[in-house]
Amino acid sequence: MKTAVLLAACMGGLAFGVTAVAVFERWSLISDSRPAERDKRERPKAPTIAPEEKRRVYPYSIVAGGARTVEEAKRAMNDPAVRAHYATVDLSKLKRVTLTADISGYVSYRSGDQIYWTAKKLVLKAGETVFTDGEHVVRGRCLNRYSPKPMFPVQTNPPSEKVLNTPVEVPLVALEFPPAPLPFGPPPLIPFAALTPTVPNVPGSPAGSGGRRFFPGTRPDRPPRRVSRLCFRLVQRRRAAIRGRLCQRWRRWKWSHPSRTCAGR
Repeated sequence: MKTAVLLAACMGGLAFGVTAVAVFERWSLISDSRPAERDKRERPKAPTIAPEEKRRVYPYSIVAGGARTVEEAKRAMNDPAVRAHYATVDLSKLKRVTLTADISGYVSYRSGDQIYWTAKKLVLKAGETVFTDGEHVVRGRCLNRYSPKPMFPVQTNPPSEKVLNTPVEVPLVALEFPPAPLPFGPPPLIPFAALTPTVPNVPGSPAGSGGRRFFPGTRPDRPPRRVSRLCFRLVQRRRAAIRGRLCQRWRRWKWSHPSRTCAGR
């Protein structure tokens, strides 16, 4: 009986040990795999940086950067700042075309807020992209118009063909960013009459003297004409007094030296 109980206890202990070892190994495997899964789940993805798109901008362009598609060209031509320049262009028939041969003619360009035409013919080389409605031609790189005949207005000192064909690489973001409006408008204009001082009404002054304009250096209680006349009279009196003194000295010297006066004659 004791032997059977001892054997059963040994078998139970052995089964418990095997179970404990299996549970420990299972737990160790789970604990080892969790950090790897956590690292995979929490590791941030590397950010993807899109390449910065740039576009060639030609000097004196009516629309900086031009247009690459028909929709973009229509949207640019409907801008109120340049809409009048494309008034004769039928936008419903506009299409994109690539030149197969060189053509020469006159080209429009923008200088400040004004649009002018070249006085000399320029060459549009084969391979250039243009937009046309079947009659009018617009350059795709700058949306400057082309005409086989001379057009007006013409600038006195127009840019050369070399300057018009020298582009500059500009990021597309800079072209699409609208200019920020000014937080304040132009200063108000002050009328000239408000800048001219007036004579205040002084007690004891002649009636009707108030409200007259005067200039610095004159008395506000007298008109400028009276002041100038008084100064002129004082100057005249001073000159007359000096002239009288000189005449008296000359007479005294003449009577005191009669021989010198006769010899001088």
